[in-house]
Amino acid sequence: MGFGSGFNLPPGCYERDLPGYNDIEVDMDFYCDDCQEEWTETDVTVDERGCDDVEAECPKCEKVVSRDYDPPSRWD
Repeated sequence: MGFGSGFNLPPGCYERDLPGYNDIEVDMDFYCDDCQEEWTETDVTVDERGCDDVEAECPKCEKVVSRDYDPPSRWD
C-alpha cells in the first residue's frame, strides 16, 4: 500500500486537500484608488496558506476592490 491517506479518505487524499479545510477568518485593510477611501473588512474568509483575489465593496463609491492575502511570516 505505498499511498498514505487521511482518516476515512481515499488513498492519497488528506484532510488538508478538502475545500475549506485551511480557511480562517481575518481582518483585512482595503484601499479604493477611485475615491482614495481606506477601510477594514472584518471576518474575511481566506486560505491560511495565502490566496488571490479577496474582494470587498468600497463603502463610499461601491466599486469592488480586490486584494491578495499573504500569510504572516513564520519568523515574525
